[in-house]
Amino acid sequence: MNSWKKVDELLEGDILAEDIEDGNKILLKKGEVLDDQKIELLRRIGIEWICIEADEFLDFKPEVLKDKGIDVLINEEIIKQVDKKIKEIAKSIVENDSFDPKAVEEVSETIFDTIFLNYKENVFLNLIKLKNYDEYTFTHLFNVNILSTLISLEIKLEKESIKKISLSSLLHDIGKLKIPLNILNAPRALTKQKFDLIKSHPVMGREIAVRSGVSDADILSGITYHHERINGTGYPEGLKGDDISLFARIIAVADVYDALTSERSYKKAWNPYKAMSTLLQSVNAYDDKVLNTLIRIFGIYPPGTKLLLSNGKKCFVIGTKKGKIFRPVVLCDDEEIIDLSDRKDLKVVKVG
Repeated sequence: MNSWKKVDELLEGDILAEDIEDGNKILLKKGEVLDDQKIELLRRIGIEWICIEADEFLDFKPEVLKDKGIDVLINEEIIKQVDKKIKEIAKSIVENDSFDPKAVEEVSETIFDTIFLNYKENVFLNLIKLKNYDEYTFTHLFNVNILSTLISLEIKLEKESIKKISLSSLLHDIGKLKIPLNILNAPRALTKQKFDLIKSHPVMGREIAVRSGVSDADILSGITYHHERINGTGYPEGLKGDDISLFARIIAVADVYDALTSERSYKKAWNPYKAMSTLLQSVNAYDDKVLNTLIRIFGIYPPGTKLLLSNGKKCFVIGTKKGKIFRPVVLCDDEEIIDLSDRKDLKVVKVG
């Protein structure tokens, strides 16, 4: 069932349930995903209310998988343990402009060991969901760490390099902890001054890391350059191609994927399928080897993607077998688990 919403309350990611016309001209079509420009267009032509598609798919419940004997890559116990430690590290950064490097190494090792042990034929991934906008940075650090570690494992980097990427990704956004929440969570668009402050967080993060005793050049490069882009459109230095370290290129993809799939005060979370599609369309901005690796891990329909199958069942992607990127394992609304790689009779008819 669709719902009506005030234009002033729209978020990026809302989906139109009806055409928007100005006279006889269709400006926006039913099914379009709204962004800041489209929302501003609606304001400009004086529309106050529009009809938005409601999400009629089931919610994911990790406990259902547990009841069926399926283990997610990172279990709830590890998530709680790591979440607590990350918040302690963050508190130290906010209060003292530094952190205990041993504490960060312990958290990084915990995540690395868990992934290294459990990453096998199937990926049943349970990323942390945001409970509070003020906790976005903590949640994001954890998720980007998991994604960066998985990518590094799949690329088959040496174990010590993977451990360093794990640590670098855990620290990649610590500079944001020094930026006021009212700016981080502010409705867009920001003034140039405020946006420049946010863009300074990689350099601030590096300074905090160095002050805390981190000296490894690879680890520091991931913190400093994860917003650089292959085509030179990134920051802080506008680096291009191979001038950007592998650490930074891996963390960049993990960072954007998690940011797109996370809800913020100024935007709705994108579904994982749309986030993956957007990354693939931005191949000139990101390392294609890293992007292809993410696809090998998650498939075209990443965990969390909601699907409607040709048998009428509404499903939630819970994992993908290696080599089966188009045929995920899904959990249906009646709690049946279907491995689509074994069910050639079923097709995906809607992604939502």
